[in-house]
This record gives sequence, structure tokens and C-alpha cells, in this order.
Amino acid sequence: MTQYYKATYDDRPVLVRVEQDDHPEDPLTWTDPIQDKRPLFVMSHPNYVLGDKDAVDKGWQLVTEASGFDPNWMEDDLVTFNGEVIHGSRIGMCCYGSVEVLSLVTGQYDDMPINAGANKGFEYLENPEILETNIHGLYEAAQRVGFYIFHVYIYDHSGIALSMTRDYPFNCPWDSGQVGFIIVTDEMLEHHRKDSAWELVKGYFNEYNRYITGNVWAVYVEDISDELAYLGVKKGKPVTIDDLDEYDLRFCARQATTLEAFGNVYFDETYTTEVIAKELGVTDMVELA
Repeated sequence: MTQYYKATYDDRPVLVRVEQDDHPEDPLTWTDPIQDKRPLFVMSHPNYVLGDKDAVDKGWQLVTEASGFDPNWMEDDLVTFNGEVIHGSRIGMCCYGSVEVLSLVTGQYDDMPINAGANKGFEYLENPEILETNIHGLYEAAQRVGFYIFHVYIYDHSGIALSMTRDYPFNCPWDSGQVGFIIVTDEMLEHHRKDSAWELVKGYFNEYNRYITGNVWAVYVEDISDELAYLGVKKGKPVTIDDLDEYDLRFCARQATTLEAFGNVYFDETYTTEVIAKELGVTDMVELA
């Protein structure tokens, strides 16, 4: 999908071309939830790679730091988790993915409200005995230490989209379900100087959702003065940008000299034509029919 605009750049007419970015960057790879203290996206799906890489391990790291739990326990040690002492002999496995530990320190790990549709959600992982327990256990442990948790739902029908609410169509029993959750800590709020977890998480979530839905664009400012002159000679009369039909627009875009280019542009309700024009340094920007 490509959209064209006419504009003025350095007192000359230019063509602004906006087209969907076929190879956008995952915004979650720009920062790290541990080092940069941003919300952690814990997500899993059998068909899509979603959320932060190694999210479960990073989540347990956050829980470990908040609770004082030592993951390098020995069987004869007394294990402390969030102020509670449990003898190591009662634990058959390490807490990372352990049913035994999770049932002791967090209660029932399988009470997480998934409500996943057919072929959706945590129960359809490649290794449910390990991964599902990891995710469920992390969810419960994060609640136990007082982290803020936001559920994430997926709608999978002719493309995918994410939501933090169950509003339509994310309540569809066939094409939607819970695909994960986002963790926010008090340390993250303090680092970003935010008063509420929602205020912090919504910006990261909206940006990630635009990436997931393909709402990422590349924008080009192109000098087509030579192309207009060529078309004028060919048609035997002066040609302006307003005279260009769809075929001529594509011809000019292929041959034009690019003056400015921006990738990974996310359009939302605040990314208006005026905002784009300001960032590009153009004026009189008008969409071409």
C-alpha cells in the first residue's frame, strides 16, 4: 500500500511517498526490560514469535530480585521466597519451571484465567510440561511479589492484533484468547517517572501492537522536477504534480531523487499529516487522490 502527497521542500515542489514497511524492526529489540527498566512482555503462541526474547527467564530474574529467592539453592538449604522459609528437601526441582516449587511458594499455578480459543493460548506450547508451568508459575509469582500485571489477548483472523482488554473481537471464542501478560515493577515506574503502571505500559504496548498489525511505514521526500519536465515534453504541455495520474505517480516515484527518508514510522491518532510534514521538513503537504 502506497500513498502520495504533494508538498514543498526548500521552496520547490516535491513528492512525498508513504508506503508500508515490509521489514519493520521489532520495537521490543530496541531496549531490554532488565537493563532499561521497561515493561516485560511475556507471551507465547504456537504459530507466532511474540513478546520479549527469554521473557520467562527475565521475569524470574525480576521476581528473584524482588523476593530474595536464591535460584541456586541446594536440597539441604532453607529456601527463602518473599519472606517465607521452605526447606530444600521438600522441593524436587529448581524453581525455573518446577511444579513442586511453584505449588509451595505461589499456590495453585494453574489458576491463571486464560480462556483461550481453539488452538490458542498457553496450553498449546511445544513442551507444555515445562513451558506452560514456567509461564503460569511466573504469573503467580509476579502477583505474589506485588508486580503490576496486564493481560494480553490476541485476535487471529486474516492477520493478528493484540489488546489488553476482552472487548470485541478479542472475546471471540474461536479466533481469540489470552496470549500472555506484561509485567511492570515499581522500579520501572520510578525509572521512567510515571505515576501509574498503565501510563507506562500503554505507550510500549501501542507501539508493539502497531508493529504486530503491520502499521509501520517508510516515508520518502522525492525531487521529481526532472520527471515532470520529461512528462511535459512527452505530452507537449507543462505538467505539475496535480496533473499526475496513478501511472505517472508510480513512474515519478521510480525515477525520482530521494531527498529525505525515514523508516519505522508508526502512524496513530497523534501522527497527523502536520506532524509528518514537520518531521520531514516539508510544508503545504496535501494528499493526492
